[in-house]
Amino acid sequence: LRDGLIQTLCSEMNVSTMAYRPSLVFVNGEFWGVYNIRERFDSKYFKEHYGVSEENLGMIEAPSPLTTDWDVDEPYVLNEGQAGDEIPYHQLADYVIANDMSNETHYKYVSDRMDIDSFIDFFVCSMYMCNIDWPTNNVKVWRNKSESDPSGLDTKWRYVICDTDMGMGLEGDYDKNMFAHALNDSTVAGGMMCSLLENENFKNQFVERFTYAAEKVFTPSKALKVYDEFYQVLQNVIQLHFDRWPSDGGSMSRWNSETSSVKEFIEKRPENALSSMKMYFGIQPNALTVNLDLSIADLYINGQQITSSGYNKVFLNGEKVTVKIVPKQGYVFKGMKTVTDGGGEKTYTEQSITFEMNDKITVVGLVEKSDVQIIPTVVAGSRSIFVLDKKGNLYAWGENDIRQCGICITKTIRKPILIMSGVIQVEMSRGGTEGDAPLTAILTSSGDVYTVGNNSSGQLGRGGDATLLTKINTNIKFKKVSAGLDHLLLLSENGDVYMLDGEGKTLASLEYD
Repeated sequence: LRDGLIQTLCSEMNVSTMAYRPSLVFVNGEFWGVYNIRERFDSKYFKEHYGVSEENLGMIEAPSPLTTDWDVDEPYVLNEGQAGDEIPYHQLADYVIANDMSNETHYKYVSDRMDIDSFIDFFVCSMYMCNIDWPTNNVKVWRNKSESDPSGLDTKWRYVICDTDMGMGLEGDYDKNMFAHALNDSTVAGGMMCSLLENENFKNQFVERFTYAAEKVFTPSKALKVYDEFYQVLQNVIQLHFDRWPSDGGSMSRWNSETSSVKEFIEKRPENALSSMKMYFGIQPNALTVNLDLSIADLYINGQQITSSGYNKVFLNGEKVTVKIVPKQGYVFKGMKTVTDGGGEKTYTEQSITFEMNDKITVVGLVEKSDVQIIPTVVAGSRSIFVLDKKGNLYAWGENDIRQCGICITKTIRKPILIMSGVIQVEMSRGGTEGDAPLTAILTSSGDVYTVGNNSSGQLGRGGDATLLTKINTNIKFKKVSAGLDHLLLLSENGDVYMLDGEGKTLASLEYD
């Protein structure tokens, strides 16, 4: 199931894939089991799919495990073609690894000889699907050798996806960090990728393509539809296979466990894959973050209502995004304020604004409650300062290394920037030594608490991304908060005190009515 499913999902990408169809096989009338009918990567495949004449195909591969004494640092071996067809690729790989790819002359030399889109998608697909058995092996590279081939195809090297059975939750779970696994110089392909990532344009293209794949190609809605089709076909016959080959150890319980693992992978991989990508590059490319108390206003992104706080999403360069804020009854919309990663600010009075995503943007919704009385407050942490005005608007500036100011700006904030509206209290942890990791707790007029910053002991009272200002998930309403270095105290409206401390428990996990 896994390899056929992965290959089918990756068929939208710029890589060659093998078609898949399960079948019931009979030998001399005797049932022989459930087998997969697959295409084969050979000269006939590339003739059929690309029109390349069979005599003009050159294809090489990482031979492990076919050759047991092969070293991962050595060149790939010939798979289709004539002796010597592998040499141009060996020379290209050596050139990529040995030269500075940030130099555009060097980079052009490579892009003239290798299909960059195919190379990027080869890594994106394999990394996203957590193909652990790669890139040490399971690498195939091909090209049309003749400029006069009837296909008209150029002579650049291209990549295929093969043997992905160990991916999609078998060995690589949905939270596997494939950047650490694949992007190193211990393999030929990994060394080439690391060198090419030194080129800024290539790096941006990789980031955009990885994001596109996670959000447009491998989405749970699309992938689950394909999964369900495959699952239903096999579910009706798989027991026959287990009965035919009992010595293989197959069983319905194992089948149910493995298919559940695949489904879980599909559902949870997008968020985890993008998180690993952000961590590796230290960036959030064109990310949109919205700071808004969803208890006092409804938020819509491109017409879709957002029901969870801490909204943060990566968009493609130049993609248009519409943000709409609708205040709930008893509240008044006053505008929106945007802050870019560089600290640029702009205020809008319209309830619906369309942005072209060419930067990291934080949108702060300005929503007020007319009858609330706010006491202006100044709160100083170890490296940051908060100011709350009489209208409930919260401003911050100072160090923001773990986003303790509550806004997704990667640099030190050197002037007051609006963080959130509808606030009645803000607290920041104090104490410890210089260089401590602070947390921030914000109490809104709706009685909800939003937290951000250090969560090493579970003191934020929630899971998820600790760098995003996010609501503690509970129906309890609060009227006071107090923050310590590694704990949080919350006073509810009915007088109960809740503590979040070093045990790492979240408020939602405690059994309170």
